[in-house]
Amino acid sequence: SYPGPITQLEFEIPLTPQRLGTDGVALLHYVVLDADANPDPASAPVKLTIDHSQVPVPSLNPVTFPHATLWGYLNCQTRPALNQGVTVNVPPQTVGMAGDVCKLQWQGYRSLNGAGVVAEAYLEVPHTLSEDNLLKGFNIVVPFRPCVKPLIDNDSALVVISFYRGVRLIAQSAPELVKIDRTISGERLPCYSND
Repeated sequence: SYPGPITQLEFEIPLTPQRLGTDGVALLHYVVLDADANPDPASAPVKLTIDHSQVPVPSLNPVTFPHATLWGYLNCQTRPALNQGVTVNVPPQTVGMAGDVCKLQWQGYRSLNGAGVVAEAYLEVPHTLSEDNLLKGFNIVVPFRPCVKPLIDNDSALVVISFYRGVRLIAQSAPELVKIDRTISGERLPCYSND
């Protein structure tokens, strides 16, 4: 409780670790008593959700793009051809176990540095992990459509992998960038524009 007159607009309420130790929902509200100690209308309760599942998760080794150039580009000379999809290599990992699910998330951007989201150039690919996958790594091929076709000139994509055990996120990688340039000097249309 705070004695009046009250001039502050904000109050700091100590919430001890004991009060925040369990996941759940708390309803917070206040009551103002007038000079005769009669309660004035209280504030509407505000919901406070306590959720400890958002604690930082272990880091995974980031993906690589084995067919990108030395400068990190996928272009019209990339082999196998871009219209066959983009190979993303998931390296060996020390986190996870067989049966966990790796979700690879591809997001395209309208710049070389991962800015300007291209909404249609998005895909999430799930892959159930084996012991061999964790020890040796594995490849996932993301399809030309919808991942690459909308990306033409000086564009890029960011790829993140996340490991899940059931519905619980257990590990995640930092985003890895690949640059995409499907223009050919002197040509009006980008390569694979008819695919």
